[in-house]
Amino acid sequence: CAATPRFICPGVFPDSNGGQTPHANRAILRPMAAELSFSRVSFEYPTCAEPLFRGLTVRFSEGWTGIVGPNGGGKTTLLHLAAGRLAPEEGTVRRVGRCDLCAQTDDAPPAAAEAFFSSYDAEAYAVREAFAVDETMLTRWPTLSFGERRRLTLAATLFTGPDILCLDEPTNHLDAETRDRIIRGLRRFRGIGLVVSHDRTLLDALCTRCLFVADGGATLRPGRYDEGRAQAERERALALDTLTEAQDRLRAARSELQRRRMALQGAEARDSKRKVSRQDHDAKARINAKRITDGVGGFAGAVGQQVRKVGRMARAIAAMERPESRRLLLTFPLACRAEANALLTLPPGAFPLGEGRTVRHPGLLLRPGDRVALTGANGAGKSTLLERLRPRFALPPERILWLPQALGPEARAAMRRRLDALPREAFAKVMNVVATLGSEPSRVAAAKDWSPGEARKLFLGLRTLAPVALMVMDEPTNHLDLPSVECLEAALAKVPCALVLCSHDAVFLRRLCSLRWHIGHDGAVSVGP
Repeated sequence: CAATPRFICPGVFPDSNGGQTPHANRAILRPMAAELSFSRVSFEYPTCAEPLFRGLTVRFSEGWTGIVGPNGGGKTTLLHLAAGRLAPEEGTVRRVGRCDLCAQTDDAPPAAAEAFFSSYDAEAYAVREAFAVDETMLTRWPTLSFGERRRLTLAATLFTGPDILCLDEPTNHLDAETRDRIIRGLRRFRGIGLVVSHDRTLLDALCTRCLFVADGGATLRPGRYDEGRAQAERERALALDTLTEAQDRLRAARSELQRRRMALQGAEARDSKRKVSRQDHDAKARINAKRITDGVGGFAGAVGQQVRKVGRMARAIAAMERPESRRLLLTFPLACRAEANALLTLPPGAFPLGEGRTVRHPGLLLRPGDRVALTGANGAGKSTLLERLRPRFALPPERILWLPQALGPEARAAMRRRLDALPREAFAKVMNVVATLGSEPSRVAAAKDWSPGEARKLFLGLRTLAPVALMVMDEPTNHLDLPSVECLEAALAKVPCALVLCSHDAVFLRRLCSLRWHIGHDGAVSVGP
């Protein structure tokens, strides 16, 4: 949908449909009549057992709307429907204004980056400052960290002036300082914004409403994420109470039905003609009179009335919405403590990062029961340090659970081959982990590919089948929904093996780790509690 852009400046920039949209006087921020709404939208993938959306109707207003829900529940699909990259099978998506979508991955520099850095107007400078980006980042793109790439992508996209902006996990892999910069930068946007995120800090700081996506539908709730979640919990508790009360009434009604049936059987037994001679008409007449007097017909009527009542109550309960109930209990049953005295003994030294940069360390020691938090700003060299340490651990590779930041095509293909080759019992164990972490096992098992969150859950499920003495995880909470993060946290708290966790989630690290390796801005590693 073409429309006059919200930000206008001299030059042309690629639009979301692959064409070019002229811009002029982009420094002026002026509101437009952008629109985005879904009307009875249904959508499903061929490999899905159930539709992702059924009759979804929602209208998005100006400002930021958080899109939240379990992994694989359709959040990213909703963004693609909003941006026109997918078409609904039923219903309509009304979109007025230019829409841009920033995906989870930044594989190539944004198309508008060169024009962005070539512009000299005040707004371009303001966006560059807000996101802390400069033109040298284009030439350094292959060596940029995830966080640096994300800052540049968001800045260039915001600069082009979309009327509708869809963001998929914009703060994954980002340190606290970078996340705060991005939040401040995104607050400059004045159009209709949709953001998929599991980052509570981002959602609460940016969004004025949240769309909770689950089970083929979605519920829009006003307020910040924590307010919406509290409202959802109240609604769930109310629905559970209502269902429980209805089930209690149904049990009581069934007990009353049984009592009436027993009363009817007793009355029929007392007034039975089976032992009366066929020729004893006087006895038969007395029994008939007694039935009228004792009200056997009344007993039968009462039973029939209660049968109908129980049927009505059972049908009403069957039609009630079942509150979501997730049993989040993850374990690594084969995790064990290594017998060696040390898993890593590294004398003082340095590792090259490229471009003349190094990470210098005072000597690193990892014992079998140590729990280490690896911290530092984006681009400090945390992932590079882990890769340099990988061949130096005193363990065979199969005894190390190594979770990278991103599971690429080769890793996913290997996971698919291993999953398909599993015997039935092992396959069931893996799918139980997937279900425990809140994703639908049948959908994950049948999918040709997985969402990033589903892939991480499947990876963890596969690794529960093998003994491990060391877990090295690079941003393990990225792409996981919040209940799954808490579930993983509880599981890691109980494992006896060594942990090396690289994360920007301060709460996650504080609850799990007692040691810290911190890489400073100067590349020096400090070691301490």
